[in-house]
Order: sequence, then structure tokens, then C-alpha cells
Amino acid sequence: MFSQSMVRRLSTALVLAAALAVPAQASHGDDEGRMASRSAWVKVTACSRSEHSAVFYARMRTLAHGQRLWMRYSLLERGDDGRFAPVEAPGLGRWRKSKPGVAAFGWRQRVRGLAPDSAYRARVDYRWVGVDGEVDRQVRRRSGICSQSGPLANLRARLTDSAPTETLGVRRYTVRLANAGQVAAKDFGVRLAVEGSSSETKTVDRLAAGDVTFLGFRASECLTAVTAEADPADVVPEWSETDNSQRLGCADVAGR
Repeated sequence: MFSQSMVRRLSTALVLAAALAVPAQASHGDDEGRMASRSAWVKVTACSRSEHSAVFYARMRTLAHGQRLWMRYSLLERGDDGRFAPVEAPGLGRWRKSKPGVAAFGWRQRVRGLAPDSAYRARVDYRWVGVDGEVDRQVRRRSGICSQSGPLANLRARLTDSAPTETLGVRRYTVRLANAGQVAAKDFGVRLAVEGSSSETKTVDRLAAGDVTFLGFRASECLTAVTAEADPADVVPEWSETDNSQRLGCADVAGR
């Protein structure tokens, strides 16, 4: 449990700044099953020990025509028992709401004044509100961890090669995976996604600090773009979450 002094300290120190939520345009090509399985998520997009800050990004997709999309952030801090519990702070706990009729809704939340030698994650509550004003569905998601103590890993995935295979319509893609951080990263995934077609995730048991490895993926021909992403499940605490992935258009992929 958190002491009252800890709660007061964090409540006073936290300065919150949320970027404007930008509703996405409707996309008629989205696969309904994929929309349902990835209807809501939140991740750490920046974690700075020097600035004692973190940035989280949450996103949700509509599940029915005319719905409004709501989301509400909470900040969790890790206690002495290793469990994460909510921290009271000004500016959190407010429902952010989309305009009616949008296909997707995202909100970026910056948190400053984090305590040294502690660790944080965001918890986001999501609601899908129907045209009648009733809640159609609600879920809760938690982000990965932003640690303010100790050295961290820093994963980067980059597409380095694409070549045809003996199977018509299938190519072999090569992803360069690097750990530019100061500690090893363990038990994480690397995903290759060919937009509009297929995706595959491979598990990496361990990548030491400063090490580089190459992963091969067999996937369909590029239709729109290809994305390589390290740690898509956001399980590895990192210095930065902004350089984990690379997205290339088909012309750029073919030239590699």
C-alpha cells in the first residue's frame, strides 16, 4: 500500500499534458475479426529518466455504426511488494470522448514529475457508447512499464532484405534486430506484418546489450506496406519505445 505522504508527493509533482485526440477516418477495408481482437490497446511511447517523464498512447476502434468512443487514464506505481496500484494525481480520471461516427480514437498522455527509483504504467478504461447513450461494451487495458531506475534495454527492428522464394506469391523478408540499450532484453516478440495480407510473430529468448541478430520471415507479397516491430506486446522496459518499428512502402521493400 502507498503511504499518504507518497500520494501527496506524487499528486503535487505530476504535471500532465495530453495531446489532442485525433479521430481516424473510416476505413472500409478493415477486417472485422481483426478489429474485434485489437479493439483497444495502450503502450508506452517514451520513457525518460533524465526528465522523470513518460508518454503513453491509447487507441480504440469502433465496433458498431454510430458509436462514441470513450477512454479514461489512470497512473499506476509499483509498490514495495511489486504490485502496481493507482496513484492520485491532478488531471487523471477524466473521460476523453470522441465525436460520433469515427472509426478510431486515440489519446496521447504525457506524465511528468515521476519519482526516481520507481516504476509506472498506465491503466486505461474503454467504453463503447451506443446511439441510445447506453454502454455497449467496456474493457480495461494496461501498458508496459516505464522504469525510472536502473539501466534499460532499447530494441530496434529494421527491414534489411526482401527476396522471392520458390513459392509463387511468397517472399522472404529479413529483419535486423538490435538492442541499443544497456541491459539484455528477454522473452519478447518480433512481428512482421504485410498490410492487407498476413502477419507473423517470432519469439526471441534473449538479446544482450549491444547485440544484433537477423530474423527471417516467409510472408506474402507486399500489397501496401510492410512493418517490422520489436516487442509488439510491450513487455520489455526500454529507454525509448519510439524506435521499435519500421514501416516501408512496397517500392522501398522491393528495392532491398
